[in-house]
Amino acid sequence: MSVRSGDLDQAAKEFPADLRASTSPSPDGSGSDHTKSMCPPMEWPAGGKKGAPGVPVDQEADVQAPEGALTAHRDLRHHGGTHCDMPAVGGAAVLRMEHIQGVEIKGPPPTVSDVLTMTRAFRAAADNGAHKVHSPIAHSCLQALMAGIYVTFGAVTAMYIGGNMPGVAATDPGLASLIFGIFGFPTGLLAVVLTGAELFTGNCLVCTAAWAEGRCTTPEFLRSLAVSWLGNLCGALLFVGIFTGAGFAEKPEDLHAFMVSVAAKKTSHNFGQTFLRGLLANFLVDLAVLQAAICTTFVGKFVGIFLATSMFAALGLEHVVANMSMVPLGMIHGADVGVGKFIYSNLIPVTLGNYVGGGVMIGMVYALLFGRWSRTFSNVVRWPKRAFDGEHH
Repeated sequence: MSVRSGDLDQAAKEFPADLRASTSPSPDGSGSDHTKSMCPPMEWPAGGKKGAPGVPVDQEADVQAPEGALTAHRDLRHHGGTHCDMPAVGGAAVLRMEHIQGVEIKGPPPTVSDVLTMTRAFRAAADNGAHKVHSPIAHSCLQALMAGIYVTFGAVTAMYIGGNMPGVAATDPGLASLIFGIFGFPTGLLAVVLTGAELFTGNCLVCTAAWAEGRCTTPEFLRSLAVSWLGNLCGALLFVGIFTGAGFAEKPEDLHAFMVSVAAKKTSHNFGQTFLRGLLANFLVDLAVLQAAICTTFVGKFVGIFLATSMFAALGLEHVVANMSMVPLGMIHGADVGVGKFIYSNLIPVTLGNYVGGGVMIGMVYALLFGRWSRTFSNVVRWPKRAFDGEHH
């Protein structure tokens, strides 16, 4: 729906020269909440009714600004700006505003400034986690199954490419690790983020954020993590069987040997080493998830995911959902690894490390910085007052 600029005459005028704080009447007569800001006053339509004539409240519309600039509103958001951003706008400009005269005004094409603040990004992560925690159990199981499938595709792609270049691995192992990291895993995580699938390692961040913000109880939080873990395992094993049945690892022999070596290597470290490798891996993976939440464009999400995810894969770190497919593939093709050894030497320490790296070192840390815990944290951890009072002793 399009609205002519005449419908918003009372909402459009030049910015006041001094941008002084002022109070303007609200529709209910209670006054505006501009008194504590430096935003110019908001003028409501005649009759005290919120909404432009003929336009339902909260309905989106493209509105062209008249000559001059549009009156700022406390909920003005221009390219991710804060409440009192007041860009100067000419007659041909179109701003993005929220609920000015009850009309959503769409903004110009995306730019590099389409990046959320960390406070908004953390809030978005908590919203995402709350949605996952409170989803019906059948919905969560199917989404977790799909996440396991996406990551398995990424793992098999990485192994298929990495295992088919033994010459490069022998002469230039750094390049081989780089190629292994940039193919497969970033694509799998991107599919998870864009489709909203429930990946255990991603839920370590978003569900922890929801729990920290009081959006779910501890039993609900733990149930969500358990459901995503089991669903990821089912999806991974399902597609391991499909890939094996399709004959992907039968030839060449180099690929066969590579899969066996990966399974043997991932179960050869002691518990502490494997735990720390899992911590490092999900620190990077959940950093990628958080960077995707910060960005509002596809390109931004892709870059944010690609860089951090390729780092963890190239370093050979431990991601529990990726291991749910990589180790079984090696076991099927002759690796000397039993189910029990796989569980206690890899799945258990990697799961614990993944949660600490993503849930604690990313989720809880940013809850202290940008969530509801931040005020308490700021009050507890303070510089001594004398450090700033100019006194010298």
